[in-house]
Amino acid sequence: MYSPRKTILILGGGPAGSATAVALSRHGIDAELILAFQDKARDPIGETIPPAATPAMRELGLESLLDEKIHLPCPGSVSIWGSDKPGHNDFYIDPTGKGFHLDRARFDADLRRAAGQSGVRLESGWRLQKVEALSKKYRLWFSTPGKTMASVDADLVIDASGQAAAFARRLGVARNLFDEVISICAFIDEESGPPESAHTFIQTRDIGWWYGARLPGMRGIVALCTDRETLRAQSLADPKHWRFALSRTEWFNEQMQRQLGVVIPEPARLFLKPAPSAILSNVIGQNWLAVGDAASSYDSMTSAGITKALLQAHQAGEAVAEWCKDGSGHALHDFQKQVFDDFNQYMRLHQQHYRRETRFAHSPFWRNRLRYAG
Repeated sequence: MYSPRKTILILGGGPAGSATAVALSRHGIDAELILAFQDKARDPIGETIPPAATPAMRELGLESLLDEKIHLPCPGSVSIWGSDKPGHNDFYIDPTGKGFHLDRARFDADLRRAAGQSGVRLESGWRLQKVEALSKKYRLWFSTPGKTMASVDADLVIDASGQAAAFARRLGVARNLFDEVISICAFIDEESGPPESAHTFIQTRDIGWWYGARLPGMRGIVALCTDRETLRAQSLADPKHWRFALSRTEWFNEQMQRQLGVVIPEPARLFLKPAPSAILSNVIGQNWLAVGDAASSYDSMTSAGITKALLQAHQAGEAVAEWCKDGSGHALHDFQKQVFDDFNQYMRLHQQHYRRETRFAHSPFWRNRLRYAG
């Protein structure tokens, strides 16, 4: 019996969407693969990936994108967390690969380019407007850069649209929020000269925890991870208040100023980046699935967002390839179970990590986190 060629639509041009498109293309399935994304300007938030990302990139045939001429190798982290003495997490002894501070815009663009070179149709500047459920398909309507509407009839939709979960939420799928922190970030231009090592530095305080690192392109990131309650109560989105809070860290402030070679000024602008610990009630359904932050999102203390996206992309590729072959949902259900299992494991890590810091148990930020630590 003749089986018409399938159309698989992937929503989102970040690592989850692009890597899933690459993973599917490597399976050689008889389907048109479409990657539709807004390609909107993103805040220049720095991203660090651990050595665990390297095997995932290698599995997708994308390891060459981790180019040391573009992305800055990260030797590990030094942190004051739960103790007054710095602790070290050394990436050099990890046999799986290297850690990197990413040029995130370049990384995302290179992943999309790899998807296009794999035969995936790229549609840039498409913004989802409406979803219609047909008998065995979905019709998705998009606004396009030419200010016209475009539609795609998809046999299967992969929602990789980030925390918004634009497709799944339109179907009425609930998002379960367990916790949320928010990073208040400043970018600092480095002074020229022999660079210090590109370690990530972390220090806890009563209002949350600070992290900072050098980034590609002679700049650095300095950020406070707090929650909305503390942010509002102490006006931490105000550069003057943010800078005063930084001065109280002493050790962290000193480490970052030495690493960047400058006295960190009051920033002209701060960028806010929410990091919810959340998961959809279900990450698969009738002819759809969600990957990356659309499916589940993690606290920024894990530095695992991109690694999770890459791993899920590989798993989703396997599941969708099986679905294309036999039409059954068994592989999709296995994918969902893996996402749920990984999220449960993450939440245990979340509890263990925040439970380690007991010196500020009186403060609202740490009390709120310890609610999840039991």
